[in-house]
Amino acid sequence: MPPLSPAPRGLDAAQETSVIRNIARYAHSQAIEADEMEIDQFEFNVTSAEKPHIQNDVVTLHRRAAKDHRVKLAISYALSQSTKLSLYERRVVDTVLETKHLPEQLAATGQVNCLPAV
Repeated sequence: MPPLSPAPRGLDAAQETSVIRNIARYAHSQAIEADEMEIDQFEFNVTSAEKPHIQNDVVTLHRRAAKDHRVKLAISYALSQSTKLSLYERRVVDTVLETKHLPEQLAATGQVNCLPAV
């Protein structure tokens, strides 16, 4: 039986630069307003005694998992999706508040007067 090849270690420098440039280009084209930005500060703990978990902005990882870039990427992705969902939730609330007069007007008068945006 031939010897097993070593597990891949991740991206080389050129691949990493390419990925970062693609992400940066997309992030720049999808920029959000300053008042919609959300910044969280997380603390990361590495332990061999506790199970991996996230609680009160503290991410606790097992010593072996902390060495795996895929685990870190998965956590990063989950946090970014949570932040993005929070932004969408705020936008939905704003839209509901901005348009709540429409059903009220329809209930009161039987019609809705919509003027085109200027």
